Parts: sequence; structure tokens; C-alpha cells
Amino acid sequence: MQRFESDVNAEGESQAAYTRFESSPSVGRLSDTHVEKQTIIKSTLIASIGSFLFTYGILASAGNNMAILVIFFLSILITDRLTVFNPAVSFIDLLMARIGFQEFMFNVIGQVGGSLLGAMVCFFVLEDFTNAPYLNAKIGDNLLGSVQGESIGSVLFMVVLALQEDDYLKFSDDKLEHALVVTLGFGAARVLSSEGQSLFNPAFAFSLELFECIQDGSWGRFGFLWVFTCTPFVAAVVAITFNSQVYKRFYDKKIQYGF
Repeated sequence: MQRFESDVNAEGESQAAYTRFESSPSVGRLSDTHVEKQTIIKSTLIASIGSFLFTYGILASAGNNMAILVIFFLSILITDRLTVFNPAVSFIDLLMARIGFQEFMFNVIGQVGGSLLGAMVCFFVLEDFTNAPYLNAKIGDNLLGSVQGESIGSVLFMVVLALQEDDYLKFSDDKLEHALVVTLGFGAARVLSSEGQSLFNPAFAFSLELFECIQDGSWGRFGFLWVFTCTPFVAAVVAITFNSQVYKRFYDKKIQYGF
């Protein structure tokens, strides 16, 4: 009888200890932190590799619009998320609370690093960048037109992205249709941007302009880089505001009246 009671007590104590371990708040926090670190590391690696491949592919396209659209379409189809290539799109994810600030910062670091590496490889592999996007050496001659074109194109592209990324307002849930919608929005935005040369990607713009200036030894247009790096971020804010304050209300009214 004593042996049986000791076994029960031992088992009971063991079970109690196990319960205390499971219910401990610190254990849950450590687990969540570990998962968050893994997620950030994974997204940063994907951002770096994806940005490198995307940058190299775009530069190797020699500025051919059809080739750029195909590369863009395939990149969306493969990854499902453009945030791995574009800091401005990561900014939309941050504003829509899909990612935290820490993950956003690491994504941007990965995107810029991958783009720089891709541009550097192209700098040594390709003969020149003369047909690549962003290379308007006379941007200073028509700064207002360049800003206007970049702003209109960026806003259109970011609006399409924000809509398609919204679970409530998206055009389609189908993976292929999603890639097609975003690519069409991207193509239309390029037509509206200054001379159709922009990709609305701050990391890519910085990397390409840096190595182009190194290549030809002229740093004049580097002073206008803000047009291509700041505008997409401003457009992201405009897109989020439009979607939440204008389009969503219109959509709700449409549903309300049965259209």
C-alpha cells in the first residue's frame, strides 16, 4: 500500500511539474520569439536572393518591355509576394500590419543588398546599362515631368497591389490570376511613368544608378535619385489611404445596394 501511494505521489508530482512547465508564461514567450526570429531570417534570405535574381534578370533584359513583364510575372507566380523584391511593397505590408517593423527593416536590408549584388554582377558581366530602366541622363532638364510621371505610375501600381493584397477587396484569389492582375497593373503604371522607364523599386533604382554612375564616371543624375526612391513610398501611403477611405466605402455601398 505504501509503495502504491509513493508511485501515485511521484506521478502526481511529475504531472504537476509538467503542468507548471507548460503554463509558464516565459516558455510561451521564448517559443514565440524563436519562431519570429526564424521568420525574419527566412524572409531576409528570400528578399536577398529574390532581389539579386530579379535585378540581374531585369538588367539582362536590355530594357525590353516584354521581357521585363515576363520576368515580373514569373517572379510573382513563384513567390506569391512582391515584398521580397521591393521596399515600397514591404512598406505596404507594414502599414497593413502584415509584418512588424523589425521584419520590415531586415527585408529592406536584404532587398538593397540583393539588388546591389545583382547590379554589381551585371556591372562586370554586361557591356553597358544603356538600355536598362531609370537611365535618363537628362532627368534634370525635365524634373517636373519626371516627378509627375513617376508619381502617377507609382500610385497606380501601389493601388493595384494594395487592392490585390487586401483579403476583402482583392480582384481574385487564384494564384495565376493574381500574378496576371498585378503584372497588368505594373505594365500600365510603366506606360504612365516618365518615358516608361521606371520599376517603382527604390532598392533597384539605387543599385542601378550607383553602378551606372561608377561606370560612366558621371554623378550628376545621382542627385535626382530621390525621384525614384522616395516616390514609391509616398505612393504606398496614398494607395493605402485610397483603398481604405475611398474604394472600400464605394465597395460597401455597391454590396449594400446589390450591384
